Amino acid sequence: MTMRATVYRNISEADAYARAGVPVWQPKESAMPCRFWHTTGSSLETKHAGATTVRTDEVIGMCPIGSDIKEGDKIGSVKDRSSTEQFGVLYVDAVLRRANNHLSIRTRDHA
Repeated sequence: MTMRATVYRNISEADAYARAGVPVWQPKESAMPCRFWHTTGSSLETKHAGATTVRTDEVIGMCPIGSDIKEGDKIGSVKDRSSTEQFGVLYVDAVLRRANNHLSIRTRDHA
C-alpha cells in the first residue's frame, strides 16, 4: 500500500457520572500502511444547512489485516510516498473486514 496514516486513539476516561471526558488523543501507529480515496458518483450527497447547500463526498480506505485501528479512532493525516499530505484529519466511523487480506475503513471529516 502506497500511503501512510498516523492513527490516534482517545484515551480519556468517563467521569463518575459515566460522561465522556475531554478527548485525549494518543498516537497508536505512526506509519500505518494504507490507501485512501474519495468516492465518486452516486455517493455524493446534498445537505441543506439553512440557506446553504453543501455537496460532500465520502473518504474511504483500506489497510492490512492486523492494523491497530478501530471505530472511534482519529486519523491525523494520510501521506503518499513523497510525504505529501493527501488527506487531513479523518474520524473512523467503521472498520470492516474484506476478503482475507485487508480492512475497509469508512471515515467522516468532522467530530
